[in-house]
Amino acid sequence: MPLYARYHDGGLAEYIRVPYWLLDPLPDNVSFDLGAKVHDLANALRALKLAALRPGSAMVVTAATGTMGTATIKLAPYFGIARLILVARSRARLDAVTRLAGTLPTDTVALEELDTDWTTNSGLTARLRRLLPQGADAVLDYTPDGPTTWQATAALATGATMVHMGGNPTPCAFPALTLMTNCWRLIGTRSCTRSDVHEVLRLMESGLLQAEDLITHRYPLANVRTALHTLQTRT
Repeated sequence: MPLYARYHDGGLAEYIRVPYWLLDPLPDNVSFDLGAKVHDLANALRALKLAALRPGSAMVVTAATGTMGTATIKLAPYFGIARLILVARSRARLDAVTRLAGTLPTDTVALEELDTDWTTNSGLTARLRRLLPQGADAVLDYTPDGPTTWQATAALATGATMVHMGGNPTPCAFPALTLMTNCWRLIGTRSCTRSDVHEVLRLMESGLLQAEDLITHRYPLANVRTALHTLQTRT
């Protein structure tokens, strides 16, 4: 990796050098704080593009209160989505992020409010099916572990798409035959493209995308250990 030999300082260094051709300048009206969110938004943009939704679609977002979930909520209006179903562990956190959807019709499912045996009796699938009897047009899944991924997938409409970016190691709960008969598409994605980054920057520069409310905490570099602990403990 010859580039690494020349540009080896980490992102938490006070000063770093990077190849100029890999730099994307921030627009004048985009702060450094918002600049730190650009790739989160670009990752969500990539997931939304892969879902290939038609205007008027209903979409489920799992782990909706996390970084990728909240970025997806902010971008959803640009994809003609007509209805959002947000799934997360905590009712309090869901209530806090629902406002990000603005006027977009939004329902929420808090896992802590499902029956205690929901993980084994497909309780999440049943709840989503009650909200969307015809099934969801897409599931954007950011779940890092547990049964949420496949229970949400089971709530898809025929021919719909599940995009996964959570890194969930839990094995698939149903046979490939189920995927075939329902004509489901399962797509994995782990990052964004540079064109996604440029698209987010253009939205920010134009003022169409206001993302300041995605930033809830700020830490000086000297407190980076506290910041990482806060992230890792999800507090």
